[in-house]
Formats: sequence, structure tokens, C-alpha cells
Amino acid sequence: MSEQNPTKVQARLVIDFGNSETRVAALVNGKASPVTILPNAFAAIGDDYVIPDQYVAEEINGKPNELRSIILRAPQGLAAGEPTHLYAAGPLADREFGMSSTRPNSAIATKAQSETTLWSFHYALYIGRELVAKLLRKKPDTLEITWDVTLLAPPSETGKGDVFKKIFTLTKSVEVVAPERISIPIKVGDVSVISEGLAGFSATVFTPAGGTVADYADCVEEPIIVLDFGAGTSDVMFIKKLSPITSASASYPKGGNAIASLVTKFVQQEYGRALSREAAAEAVLTGTIRSGAKRKDVTAQINAARNEVADDIANGIKGTFEANRFAPDEFAYLLVIGGGAVQVGGTESLAESVVRKIRAFAPDIELLPVKDGTNLRTLNIEGAINFARFAEKNAKK
Repeated sequence: MSEQNPTKVQARLVIDFGNSETRVAALVNGKASPVTILPNAFAAIGDDYVIPDQYVAEEINGKPNELRSIILRAPQGLAAGEPTHLYAAGPLADREFGMSSTRPNSAIATKAQSETTLWSFHYALYIGRELVAKLLRKKPDTLEITWDVTLLAPPSETGKGDVFKKIFTLTKSVEVVAPERISIPIKVGDVSVISEGLAGFSATVFTPAGGTVADYADCVEEPIIVLDFGAGTSDVMFIKKLSPITSASASYPKGGNAIASLVTKFVQQEYGRALSREAAAEAVLTGTIRSGAKRKDVTAQINAARNEVADDIANGIKGTFEANRFAPDEFAYLLVIGGGAVQVGGTESLAESVVRKIRAFAPDIELLPVKDGTNLRTLNIEGAINFARFAEKNAKK
């Protein structure tokens, strides 16, 4: 088989565009790939930029190169006719251009408004092509893929499938400069958008085949609140009898990144020291900052930052209750998902702080437990994969 006579394939790309990372999976012939994590930092570079070999090599000393990065040529904005630019993504963008790199910020712009959505899609499509090739046991350059796309988004953007398709087809191809020079045609069919919280709920209480997980049989139809804590935003969804109340769903412009920003501010006030983005993120994870060869404890600053962000989110949720005239005892369970639900640095997680504050006005609500070993960061895309499988199965009937 050659590039002149490619195998035509219909596949589905499942994407979760996050603020800190993009999660991607591919489905073909009923089989799903593992979820792949893509960094979400992009750095504009000049055409004369010389890429260090360490970011291009597939292997270093016989092991997969964790620094391997990608460089794309893509439009610099979402308007038609925008000039193109070279963008580095991955460790190259983080390590070499950390302070000047561009990241999604859903607290400022929605996914449908951010140019990083286009760049991340190009990155995801390039990786998706490799994932499909592995599933089919073929070489990527022997495939001509038409993609249906399942996209995760906040509830406010679930009706924007046509908008996202317009973004995805803004250019006719993905232009990769490194680690290889290749042009990949963009062929997009259906674009469906699934609410993030609903997908996470589905992955928790239902099996991939669509049955109810035994542990949740007694509570799955009870009224449930899903709290999804991300890096840039925190979202709330209300579900009754397995159906989301879409009009009541809300998104608050505070997440894990807000904690890191406040830690930077508090450390500056306390120690007169400016933290880089990387150092602030490390501080939130470890509870310390580097001071030469030593480590300095900043747990007090982290606790203060987390408490301030949790107050804002809990007050927003309380306001959502009031705006929709929900009584605090109207909902039985809370399901907490997302990166903000993960405890780090030995301190209380953002989710734990928010839940504690919610119980101040809804004392009888119970946490819906998740199984040990569940990756709270990937529940949404796992749910989206199940939705995509279901859609493919119905399409074949």
C-alpha cells in the first residue's frame, strides 16, 4: 500500500480540550485507543528557529523520548484568511518558551472563541492518525481518514457543533513541521458536543455496554449534582432521573489555575519573590518552593489561596441554587470529578474545600463515591468514549 493508493477509513476522534492539557482517543470499527494526554502550551516561533535535537528524537538511550514535541503551521486566529504561523507544543513550548507560551483560559474565552482550540485540534488530529494506525496495525501514511468528532465542552457550549466544525475545517490540512514534515488532509464529518459533567456522570454509573454499575443501582435515578473541577473553570450540572437540567447548569471562572495564581501573589507578599508559572504549579503539588538547595514550606499560602477560590465557587453554586429556586435539600448526592478533586501536596483538595462549604447550606447531601483507582481527571473523556461507541452502534442498525 502506498500514499498514492491509501486505505480509506471512517474513524471518530474524541477530544477533551482542557486548560492544562488535551485528552484524546480514537475509535475505529468499534475499538477504542487508550487516552493520550497532550500538553496545552503553545509557543509562536520564527521560521528560522532551529529545533534542538532533544525535542525531535523518538528515543534517547533506547528509551522513548519524553521531550519529543511537535511544531505545527496553523492560522494565528479563528477568522477566515488569518495569516499562518509556526507553533511549538509539548515540552519544547514549556521548557524553552514557558513565560511567553499561550494556553487556553476558559475563564476569559470559551472553547469556541479560543485560537488554542484550533491548534489543539490540529495536534489531536495528528496524534489521532497514529492511534488509528495502531488500532488497524497499519502505517499512518497508508491511511486516508474521514473523522467524526465527539467533543467535550461546558454545558453552555453543547449546542455549538456547527461552530466547532467551522473551526476544525478552517484549513484544509494539518501542516506538521516537526518531528516530521507532513501535510495531513482534514476531512471532518459529524461533530457532536457532549456536556463535560454529563460524560463524567455516565462513566461513573454506567458500564461501557450501557448497563448500570451495581454499586449505583439504588441511587442512579436520585437527584444528583455533578461538580467538575478543572484548571480554568469549575462547572456544576444538576441531574434528575438521569436527565440533565441544562438551563440550570453553570460554569464559574475559577479552578486549579486560580489557586496557583494566588499562591504566586501570596508568596510575593510574604517573601518578596516572584514565582514562575512552573514554580507555582510545583508549589501547589508539593507544598514547597525551592530556595537554592533547600525547600521552603508554603502550605499556609496554599491553604489561604485554596480557601479563597473555594469560597468563590461555593458562593457561585449557592447563587445558582437561588436563581433556579432549588431548595438545598432537593438533591441527594454530589458527584465530584476533575483534576481539582484530586488531593495533592498533603493538603485538602479544592473539591473537598468546596464540598465542605456546600454542606453549610445543604447539610444532608451525600457524596457519591467513586471506585478506588478511578482517574478523576479522565472520567469525562471515558464517558465521551462510551457515548461515541453507542452512537456508532446505533448508526450501524
